[in-house]
Amino acid sequence: MRVRKLAASLSASVLLSAGLVAVTADAAFATPTGCSSRLFNDSEGRPYAASLCTGGYGYHRVFVLQRHFDPAMAFMRFVSEWAPVGTESVTPIGYLQTLYHYPQTWSG
Repeated sequence: MRVRKLAASLSASVLLSAGLVAVTADAAFATPTGCSSRLFNDSEGRPYAASLCTGGYGYHRVFVLQRHFDPAMAFMRFVSEWAPVGTESVTPIGYLQTLYHYPQTWSG
């Protein structure tokens, strides 16, 4: 009788653990999808960069690399704050030549 209870308890805990691993594995591998970035000027002509992800789970931000007009400075890097999927992440950038911009994602 005692062996049956121990076996039942052990098998229940194994099944529960397997279920938790299956549930957390899906969330751990979910990443933002439908991400894009853009450059724009506000109404006063100040330059900004923004990123937006429309699906999935997690966070995103925009990364921008610009060439500085002073060769001693070389490059300027701008990164916005992390934002959840469905909201836009925006950062001001310089009045410089933009080499590239792209959204970075984190499934956190």
